[in-house]
Amino acid sequence: KQWYQRRVAITAGGSAQDGGSRDDTVLPYVKALSEFRDEVRATTRDLTARKVLDICDKVRDDVLPELGVRLEDGDIGVPATYKLDDKETLLREKQHRHDEKEKRKKYRLRLCVDTTA
Repeated sequence: KQWYQRRVAITAGGSAQDGGSRDDTVLPYVKALSEFRDEVRATTRDLTARKVLDICDKVRDDVLPELGVRLEDGDIGVPATYKLDDKETLLREKQHRHDEKEKRKKYRLRLCVDTTA
């Protein structure tokens, strides 16, 4: 599995669900970021900016919500903001964004079909 396909059980409160140690809680985050860094470094060897941005988006959209972390991009030159949040809320929001994107895609497709008829 790719690093972004692995899932880690962490609550939004920052403790391991099984009552594990601080290391058990923090190390999955460190590992996710370390693997992210490794993939970015590997990708930049044959640099295509789009690929790097796609990897960054995977971390924001797929990895961090599973860990109960909300990461929101800032404007150009403004750092992203982050906070611990409820995992289920983040996953519902992710699904909503996906559904909206699919609706827009179907609408555009329908417009193309209607204008060519």
